[in-house]
Amino acid sequence: MLGYLFWVVIAACNTPKASSVSEAFEQQGFVTQVGKATDFQIADCAFLDRCFGNNASAPYLLFNLPGHSDDPSFLPENTVGEIPRVPAEMRSQYYLADNEALVITGKTPPQARYFGFTPYLFSRLDSAGERISVFASLTDTLNPVNALAGVDGPFDSEIAVIYTSDAESMANARSALQSQGYSSANINEVVLPREGMNYGFDSASSDTFLLMGRVALFDEPEKGELYLEDLPLQVYRLTPEADGAGSALSVVSRVSRGDGSTEDALQPGLEQLGEAIIAAAQEVGEVQEINIASSELIAQIIDPEVCIENVTECKGDNTDTTYAAGPLSVIQADGTNTLAADEYFVVYGVNHTAAGKSTYSNFSVYTKTKRIGVVAVDSDDMAGSAESYLPDRADQDNYFAYEVRRDCTDRSHCLQLNTEFPGAALDESLFFIFRAYMNPGLSVSPDHDEILTERVIHVKPR
Repeated sequence: MLGYLFWVVIAACNTPKASSVSEAFEQQGFVTQVGKATDFQIADCAFLDRCFGNNASAPYLLFNLPGHSDDPSFLPENTVGEIPRVPAEMRSQYYLADNEALVITGKTPPQARYFGFTPYLFSRLDSAGERISVFASLTDTLNPVNALAGVDGPFDSEIAVIYTSDAESMANARSALQSQGYSSANINEVVLPREGMNYGFDSASSDTFLLMGRVALFDEPEKGELYLEDLPLQVYRLTPEADGAGSALSVVSRVSRGDGSTEDALQPGLEQLGEAIIAAAQEVGEVQEINIASSELIAQIIDPEVCIENVTECKGDNTDTTYAAGPLSVIQADGTNTLAADEYFVVYGVNHTAAGKSTYSNFSVYTKTKRIGVVAVDSDDMAGSAESYLPDRADQDNYFAYEVRRDCTDRSHCLQLNTEFPGAALDESLFFIFRAYMNPGLSVSPDHDEILTERVIHVKPR
């Protein structure tokens, strides 16, 4: 026995230190394939059949991978269109074996209001054999509050993230990263569920998966542009050389939303704001109130567990934010909501960030046909926008009121919606999505009953 231990020690000492992260993974028994991280922005939506309700304020990050090492050319069918900058031999969504691991290494974004990395079940076959873009989150998101990114984190810092359902693959990937200088201070382990997932490489039965990042509102836009132009992130696909999956890891429970504080005290001011806006609009023409579904209702529609079980679309949900949206008649059915050249919307409500319930919040305008968020207003830009309607309220900055027009010339607090992309044609139906990102001090959004739902009116001049 002592001789065996002595041999193990000698063998370990004689193993040369890996010269790269890839080599370190290989020394741990993985066939290692290197992918490519790319950015995705509003302009790229023009190339897709639909854009899944993208956040118009936030560029996305895609982590693209080749197929399984046994047959790298075997890739899922591209069901969304040709995504710019994704290499032809890779996909942003992929089949996975239940013992594989995906690893991201590199640097987090420069100082910004938000970033996040989220794993998704992207597609699954329904009972009729049709592949549905479920796009449902599998875990809570890694973000500036909960991500391990060294003592200088969370921004502009070294980070490593391991995604797998397999205990042995997790341990081996971690050992490889530690051999390259990563430590418990910046290695993040994200457990993917094994139960309920259809791992494998059968196009007639297997799920596809996706890793996606988000970044919003860089403190210095120039640094943000440089980061996106040459992403300092790498993604690896690790396939164990040994056949068969090891023990499944225990899935981490999702974090409960909310801290108990609410915006209820702002309800009287919201009613006063609405009355002032409608009174001013009625002097111009006909006023139609647009029904906005609360975040509580939307959360029921895009509950990831329900979407996965029922094989319905969750549209890239994220527990870091709440979503209010409407009108549902446009989003879900055949309703119409166009904006003529002489018409305008007034979008108003509580500025959740100023009210202390979010890290940042926004609203975006969407096209019905391709689900593209084409323009947006962020919480920073909302400041002062309700002043003319609430001149006597000391808390007026807790509210916002923004017009959406085809021409914003000489209009303050106005969001211009052009007819050319990124915009919407005069006959294109429109809808709105409202987001409130990350309750301050928490790693998830405020709870749905803690915030007040935004409102929209449609003004049609006489």
